[in-house]
Amino acid sequence: MAIYDLTVSLDLKQNLNIYTTCKQLDSINLICSIYDNSVQADLTNYNVRLKAMKADSIPLIQEYTGISIPADSNVVTIAADEQLTTTAGEIPIELQFIDKTSGKKKATFNLILEVMSSTLVVDRSISTATYTLLEELENKLDQTSDFFENISEAVEINNELKTSIASGSTLKTGLDMDIVNGNTLKTGLENSTAAANTAKSNLENSISNANTAKSAVDASNTNAQVTKSALEADIAQAQSNSFAAEITNARGTYQTLKARLDANDTSLSDKANQIAQLSNPNLLINGDFQVWQRGTSFNSSGVYYSTDRWRIDAGGGTNSITKQYDDTFKNFIRISTNQYANLWYQMEDADLNKIKGKQITLSFYARKLSGNFVNAVYRVSNVSDAVNNNANNFTTEWKKFTIATTIPIDATALNLGLVNFYTGQNGSTVVYDIAQVKLELGSIATPFIPRLYAQELALCQRYYQAGGVTPQGSAGVNFGGYVVSGIAYHSNIKFKGTMRTTPTVVLTNLYNSNLSNTPTLIESSEEGFIEERIATATGQGRSISIFTADAEIY
Repeated sequence: MAIYDLTVSLDLKQNLNIYTTCKQLDSINLICSIYDNSVQADLTNYNVRLKAMKADSIPLIQEYTGISIPADSNVVTIAADEQLTTTAGEIPIELQFIDKTSGKKKATFNLILEVMSSTLVVDRSISTATYTLLEELENKLDQTSDFFENISEAVEINNELKTSIASGSTLKTGLDMDIVNGNTLKTGLENSTAAANTAKSNLENSISNANTAKSAVDASNTNAQVTKSALEADIAQAQSNSFAAEITNARGTYQTLKARLDANDTSLSDKANQIAQLSNPNLLINGDFQVWQRGTSFNSSGVYYSTDRWRIDAGGGTNSITKQYDDTFKNFIRISTNQYANLWYQMEDADLNKIKGKQITLSFYARKLSGNFVNAVYRVSNVSDAVNNNANNFTTEWKKFTIATTIPIDATALNLGLVNFYTGQNGSTVVYDIAQVKLELGSIATPFIPRLYAQELALCQRYYQAGGVTPQGSAGVNFGGYVVSGIAYHSNIKFKGTMRTTPTVVLTNLYNSNLSNTPTLIESSEEGFIEERIATATGQGRSISIFTADAEIY
């Protein structure tokens, strides 16, 4: 008999009987498009079972054999068992879908197959039930389905277990090495802590000895004054009595005491210098120009941030601001301009409040590689406008510059100009470098102690953060999953630490599939933000965005 393709559409929710016909003993292929309330059904994780009751009341059930579902499709193709068309008459048919994971079932409403009698049924045979008891059949089928699913799942779990065991062994080896390294670092840290405590104890002892020596000197000075007065009286008496020998001895004693006083003054001065060399904390962030989140080279004019926390104010000529490195200072900034380029630092109000009414000292290193300044100053502005014009003394060698002033108690802002340089001589290009900028309490410029890079980066990220593509291919905002066309999908991003204020967030699309190519910012705060994308099609969706979050002081 002929092989006959029957194409029908069935809905899991709509109670509609669908009628189709074929001739008796036809070998038929049922091609069924399945919908769930008029939407294409997702059959990815389902097995299919055909159930029919023939006109002579003989049941027929077909599963696994002759049934196929193409990937990512809602179409089921069934090469029907030959018993389906052996008897003429109406045959109600339903398709039952069984979830491979949970075993839950759902079925279509009836498909009515009208089998038309053949004119000559030469090879007709008596209908044979594919199974005798329907209930027992379904139980057996369920058990068989569960068995195959469990076997498949067991094989898959076994393979995953082997992989996990191998990965676990690798991780254990790595962990063991980390523990050894951690113990080594702990021992080193304990040794460093012991050495630091010893140095601190020695310093405290030195200070105590210096104080004791000073007290002794003060006492000696008092005694010397008494002795001097007595000697002067003795000398006067000796002169009147012509005791020349006694006068000579008295003068020798006085000179000896004076020498001792001078030696003690020198010792006290040395101790004071040693104490002064203890470094004060730096009140500035990124004073050694370690962190450059926005990039390491800039050529624009105007006002903008370059290295983190430092703002450039450049004229309309030719400008270049770049990150540099050498063995002396490690990191420093190089500025080249043929008009003007100012480097400014603005302090946050909460930090300014801590130094109001106190004396501060600004220090930094600088050198000029080429060109000449028309006018060059560096300043502490908006407080007492303390200015130093020595910047014209820059040479090709690194030199330290300092400026000291007192912050007024009513100061409302603090700006550091480093260096406020104006147009180069006769329009020439001036190239200069700046390193290790430090602002500290007190009147003495103490040594610059750099922070660890991780500490400096964390401080800078209070004011600016950037989420970009990592070497592993992930990004600041990365979304993936099954999406439905027209639905909005959100990605929540948490900042690396609390930012100074609610930042200005800029989102840039890098990749999109089945989602809009324009990421939308729908909410932001000091802690993070939410990105929205609209699905443009139904299926697997993926999007990647990078972002910048700017909470700087402008």
